Amino acid sequence: MGERPGQHRGPGGHPLWATLSDRIGRRPVFIFGTAGCAVLMVAYLWVISLGGYALIFIVGVLLLGVVGSAANGLQPAFYGEMFSTPVRLSGVAIGTQIGYAIAGFSATFAASIAGPDGTNWQGVAVLAAVLCAIPVIAAATARETYRIPTERLGMKPAKGAPAEAPA
Repeated sequence: MGERPGQHRGPGGHPLWATLSDRIGRRPVFIFGTAGCAVLMVAYLWVISLGGYALIFIVGVLLLGVVGSAANGLQPAFYGEMFSTPVRLSGVAIGTQIGYAIAGFSATFAASIAGPDGTNWQGVAVLAAVLCAIPVIAAATARETYRIPTERLGMKPAKGAPAEAPA
């Protein structure tokens, strides 16, 4: 129930999150979005178990329209800026497609964890949180790129040089 309204609000939030990431960096916005997805997925599954349509709608909009759009809206820039120009498209394409292929099995795992009657939402919530923790850790250990000139993206900083260009 909350999925469709949240998805429609997501694209409107993408430019706002992108603008914020231009000011404070890609990593903090991406981490906020992905960690927020972990927290709100637990809340979303919980309110589904309660059966309250209004709460399902509200949490669904927050999950997909707010925190989900923070992570999804930055993926093209954040991922692309991790690679130098000669390998940028290949790096993003290979990395995301492998990730999507692995994540595609999450529904099968979730169904197995939920059990035959589908009532073990807590186990599915733990799975979702773990799957969200992986990109949080990856982003936290990635190099911040929002102030690096385009021609320097994907290159290691010179020895003794600052990791980022000055503001």
